[in-house]
Parts: sequence; structure tokens; C-alpha cells
Amino acid sequence: MARQNVRRVKGGKVLCLHQGAVGDLVLTLPALHAIRNALKPRQLVLMAHPWTAPLAQGYPYADALIDCNMPDMAPFFMEEGAFPSAMCEYLGLFATAFYFGSNRTLVKNLHRAGIPMVYTLPCTPHNGRHIIHEQAHCLRIYGINVGQPTLPQIYIRTHERRWAEEFLATKGWRGEEIVTIHPGAGSPKKAWPPDRFAALVKKLATEGRWILLIEGPADRAAVTAILKGLEGTHALVVRGLEVRRVATLISISSLFIGNDAGCTHMAAAVGVPTIALFGPTDPRCWAPLGPHVALLQAKIPCAPCGNRGYNGCQRQLCLEAIEVEAVLRLIASHLRWLQNQGADKPDGLPKWPSRQGWQKTSWSLRM
Repeated sequence: MARQNVRRVKGGKVLCLHQGAVGDLVLTLPALHAIRNALKPRQLVLMAHPWTAPLAQGYPYADALIDCNMPDMAPFFMEEGAFPSAMCEYLGLFATAFYFGSNRTLVKNLHRAGIPMVYTLPCTPHNGRHIIHEQAHCLRIYGINVGQPTLPQIYIRTHERRWAEEFLATKGWRGEEIVTIHPGAGSPKKAWPPDRFAALVKKLATEGRWILLIEGPADRAAVTAILKGLEGTHALVVRGLEVRRVATLISISSLFIGNDAGCTHMAAAVGVPTIALFGPTDPRCWAPLGPHVALLQAKIPCAPCGNRGYNGCQRQLCLEAIEVEAVLRLIASHLRWLQNQGADKPDGLPKWPSRQGWQKTSWSLRM
């Protein structure tokens, strides 16, 4: 993008299109912030999955959300698709679009629909660069002065936090320390073994902490294994909640422990002390970023190996090599370090930024 083009689209409507999972969207928040900050659009619309996009609702990210799975968008992913006229009319209102992906057909069709400038941003990094810095690098090439990228932040509002406290109170919570655990991941090959999580949770539970287990669609077996032997402890399983409510429950925790997965990125982005367990993936590219994050990865020759490697592994030796005692030591040292830094968890929560008149996010198609 030439710099004169950036000046030309300032103040216009901007579309950002993202089809990734929860963690991918969290890591995209700095790019959304940079785009808004540079272009100062009249409206920034995020088109994404309804199970991820609410994390970016409101200033300083998206003014409106649109479901990327709506039927009227399907033809835009096809060669020579017949575009619905109403969608073409709507898309034609945008001065520019930023697409986080590599589907050339979609880019061409967004042009055909009337968006004059469409720019792609990568969903995967190169040369060992973190994805946040990879996207910032591309924005600079397009003429957007990013400077130092911001950290991903998810802003939890007062009424959301009140909901979480009331929800837990109905389960018997009276303000005790909560440790939130998510034992799953987008791929089971990125997940620490369930028996290790079970041993870790049992140890933490016997110390009087409340255990909050997040169960995703593919996590039933792991959560069931963890619950065995926890009779008489305060262990609560949450499942089927909308993504912002999951983020809100995480935000009132004293500690979060999880794999390289979306919930771990949410924990880092709401400012909670976070322990991230990495196996085959490269933390240089995918680590959750935040002031309260500690990462553990076993030192074995083949890790990290990336998708090509772990898809062919019969056993995840890189994760099996992480012992429970190592995680417990990291928890103790990390919390001690945070205490010495004066990082009190509630003060570390991202504060909802004030901006008068920002539009309430909705899923309606705004014409």
C-alpha cells in the first residue's frame, strides 16, 4: 500500500476478515489496533467466526461484527461465484479491506464486489518471527506506521466480571483463589497428557485452591481423567459457554495453566498469571504474549518441529518429557517473581478503554 493510498482511505470504512481460531484471533488484536490507530476509520468491521469475534468487540478494535459463515459470503470463496447483490452493495461501502489469510480467490472477489483496495496479512510467520511481529512487518510495508506492536489485550467490562462472580457464587465460591485449567488444544498432539494434568490438579486442589476446568468440544476424555480422584475438592467444570464468558471467568482467576491453545492466549490477554505448556509448536512464533506469562517446553532434539513434524508423530515425546514437578516448580517461581515485581493480578487486568460514542457491536449486517 503506497503511503498516499493510506491517506486516501483515512476516515473511511475498513473491513477486516479473519477466519482463524480463538488463539489466532487473539494474536491478531495488535494488528487490528494498529490499523484503527493509523487509518482512524469511520467504522471498522470485523468479519470472523461468531465463536471468536466477540473477543474483539468494541473500541479499540471492531465497531461491528459480521459472521464470515453467512450464506451470502459463500460465493466470494469460489471462482466465478454469483454474488448476492445486497452483499456487493454492502461491501462496496468499504474504502479498504485487510484479509488475514492467503485465499487469492477471495481477494479477487472482494475487488470485484467493489472494495478498491484489499491487502493480505499472514496467518503463519516466517523465519522464526512471532506472528504479531510478522503482521506488523507487513503493515509497515503497506505504509502503516505500527511502531512497537501492542500486546494482545482483551478488555473485560464491569458487568461481565459481576456476572462471573455471581455465576461462581451459585456454585459455592466465596472468594477463594481460583486456578483455571484448560487441558485441551486444537490438536490433541499439542496437549500435555491427561494423567499429568490430573496429578497436577490433585496437588493444587489439596492446597485449598478452587479448580476451574474448561472443557471444549474435544476435551471430554481429558477432563474426565482429571476429575477422577478429586472427590471432596472444589473442582468445577464449565462447558458450552460463549467465548467472552470463558474469558471473563479466566480473568478472575489467580492462575491459569494450559497448552498452546486459544484459552491460554485469552488468559495472557486478560492479564492473569499464565503457565503455557508447549510441545511441538515453536514458541518463538506462537507464544502467548503478556507481562504475566511463563512458558515451559521440554528440551529434546526434535522440538519444536511444527505441523509437518507433529502430524507424523506416534507419541508426543516433547510433551511427555514435561514432568509434573517441573510445572509445580515453575508455578512457584513464576508467582514469586510476579510478587517481587509488584504485579498484583487484579491491577494487571486490562482496563476497558474509554471512547465516547463507540458503536455497540452487533451481528446485524449493516448496510
